[in-house]
Amino acid sequence: MHYYQSNAVYQKLDNTKDHFFMWVTGNAWTLIYGDRDSSPIVVALVAGRSWTPQLEIKGLVKRISVVAGLPWVEIYFDDTVKEIDFVDFAVGGAPLKRISLPDLKAALRDLGLPTSSGATLKALNDASSSAYHNWQRANLGAITVSDIDLFRRKTELVPAEFVELKRSYISLDKWTPYRQDFPNFQLIHSVSRSCGIPMTIAYNVRQKSPFRDDADTLSLFSFNGTDAPKHIGKFAFSEFVSGAHLK
Repeated sequence: MHYYQSNAVYQKLDNTKDHFFMWVTGNAWTLIYGDRDSSPIVVALVAGRSWTPQLEIKGLVKRISVVAGLPWVEIYFDDTVKEIDFVDFAVGGAPLKRISLPDLKAALRDLGLPTSSGATLKALNDASSSAYHNWQRANLGAITVSDIDLFRRKTELVPAEFVELKRSYISLDKWTPYRQDFPNFQLIHSVSRSCGIPMTIAYNVRQKSPFRDDADTLSLFSFNGTDAPKHIGKFAFSEFVSGAHLK
């Protein structure tokens, strides 16, 4: 099954030469796991086996974990079957080891991640969510988890900015970040702050009928981890790519 959903920002970057952005493509996710208070605990690269490995992503995730002082793990699952019983798992770049789902739960618990009590529930792939994500919701406890949507690079393995992508039908002038997302923003910001780089929220308008996913202009917000996100301004896509909002 294929879960990756593209968007206008990724598509425009694909058609832009000499940009400094990187993101995960295919059935893969760069995740930050934290506790219920949005304190980061683990950085994870999770992928289905259909994923074509992006070595630069693996290197960047490792770099982020080292600078932020967090363990990092790799988790690979079979995304071609209805139900999974095991994953390939590694900590800190060690060789992958095939382990059962109960052992995965125990390994994440050993790293400090809250897990639910009781038996480990099954992991099922369905049309809207991967088996791993379904398993995560059922078996991990009071956690916060965020996917890093977009990395701006300073060099190949050194990040310069984390970007959280948001889109909705609301106009650029009226949209503001939703308060229910603040714990996830806090989690990402905690890691970006440890890396000494900013976190930016980038919003574009996406309408379903008639369909329009428009990233020609983006509304950008900064987040300092304590106050509500601060509106930086509206920027043309080319200005966003050049980092005009960071100057």
